[in-house]
Amino acid sequence: LSSGINAEWSLRPGNVEPDNILKLLMDQTPSGFTTNESDFVLDIEKDRSFRPAGTLIACYQNDEKKYEIYSASFKNNQFRDFHSRMQTFILWYIDAASYLDSDDLSWKVYTLFEKVKEGNSVRYSSIGFLSCYSYYHYPNKVRPRISQVLILPPYQKQGHGAHLLSALYDDISRNSSVYDITVEDPSENFTRLRNYVDVLKCCRLASFQPDKLKRGFTQEMVDEARSEHKITAIQVRKIYEILRLRATDVSDSQEYRKYRLDVKRRINIPFLKEKRKKYRLRLCVDTTA
Repeated sequence: LSSGINAEWSLRPGNVEPDNILKLLMDQTPSGFTTNESDFVLDIEKDRSFRPAGTLIACYQNDEKKYEIYSASFKNNQFRDFHSRMQTFILWYIDAASYLDSDDLSWKVYTLFEKVKEGNSVRYSSIGFLSCYSYYHYPNKVRPRISQVLILPPYQKQGHGAHLLSALYDDISRNSSVYDITVEDPSENFTRLRNYVDVLKCCRLASFQPDKLKRGFTQEMVDEARSEHKITAIQVRKIYEILRLRATDVSDSQEYRKYRLDVKRRINIPFLKEKRKKYRLRLCVDTTA
């Protein structure tokens, strides 16, 4: 993943001294970049021999194009070098993003590439990546937390994010030491993506079939979704409401009303807890007065 840096401008605002944009970019870019356009073109040609680092965990096709997903950690020196270049994109596309600590081996990164055949050779184009960190979960489990997800703009709105997230689920779900998968401060776009992938996963489970959905939310749903796909209990409740709405005949006033009341009860839970807390506090005050 070669890097070329250049900055040009045609207008200078009066006597104001502009920031040295080139220096600021260089400070955020790992060594090995070039500022010469001819050298950058040569570096791109050398990239034709690039091969992804890590373990191939998933493949798929979209409009006759082939894509591959790899998992890797910073134990792999080739991947460490690649990621130091790839992660510079997050400064442009993820608000308040920061670089990962490559000395912390608890990080695991999933990378997505397009596999392009050119004659008798193959070239890999970088599409995006997803990073997650494994936290300890008492007493003997780990809890991966998704931290950064980036699909480069030319490849967005094509389903690649869903494939990448689904590959992470499939990879992590095989690990019996994982309790569930959480997400760090998700954006609205990622929340929609997560809901979509989780719905696809859960709709195939026995406890999420229409007849059971209409009976209400159950612990069986939480246990099965966590066991099969490592989905958190809060997220399971959200997926239940989405799938139940799908299974509800909204033209049937009684059936639709049951659905609305079920959602309303869930929304009222925190308010009822707060009401009980205030009631107990008032009793304590009245007793001591």
